[in-house]
Amino acid sequence: MHRLLILGMVALAGCGGATVARNETGAEAVPASPASCGAGQFQDMIGKHEANLQVMTLPPMVRIYQQGSPLREAPDPERLNFVFDNQRIIRAVNCG
Repeated sequence: MHRLLILGMVALAGCGGATVARNETGAEAVPASPASCGAGQFQDMIGKHEANLQVMTLPPMVRIYQQGSPLREAPDPERLNFVFDNQRIIRAVNCG
């Protein structure tokens, strides 16, 4: 029962006006579970300035980029992504 509830919540989280991450070929980034890269433990960074990441200990595979920037690397469910806006405020933390 809990698995169905969690799956439903994850599915609903994907519904919305979020920017779709794409790699350089235009392929959509593969959605990944926040547990696969540890994104869940960094959700409190959403709404904070990107400069805060410079003083944090982050996993070895991290990508920090501005919304709408072309992504040159293939999606990787083990990579942690921090996405910031034009004011450098973190708007998303996810895997991919």
